[in-house]
Amino acid sequence: MTVINFNFFSGGETERLTKKVVFAVVLWLLALVLFLAAVSRLNGNKALLNDANSVLNAATQLKAYNVSDSPAVADASLTSLTDVINAAGLSDRISQLDSNGGETLVRADRVYPDELEKLISMLSAKGMQISAAEVRAANSNGERLLFIKLSVGGAER
Repeated sequence: MTVINFNFFSGGETERLTKKVVFAVVLWLLALVLFLAAVSRLNGNKALLNDANSVLNAATQLKAYNVSDSPAVADASLTSLTDVINAAGLSDRISQLDSNGGETLVRADRVYPDELEKLISMLSAKGMQISAAEVRAANSNGERLLFIKLSVGGAER
């Protein structure tokens, strides 16, 4: 009886081929890990860009606010400004409200971008003008919150 040997490689060649295959598999796994890390970082950057875009949209709306669009001469009294803040639902987040002559300083914390847009449109409807603004953004529990400081006065006509 004859035994057929199907060993195509001699002893040393089998070990070298095994090492080459293992090395190739490790390289492919390393390339896969690097690719997945790059995709993950790209998705994180997209989320940051979306957050920055929402802040820029609010800032653009604030900058585009035009006094000539105001329907009536404004009453920039502290009472009317407080009424607007209460109507916008921000009364519990106001940290400072100071009146100084014709200007009123409003500082609010933890404001959502859509709430800022609502406040700006309500001020515009009352004929109040924002002469200066500072908007800072922060992430809190995965949500974008704004910290705003506005200098509000009556529309000059």
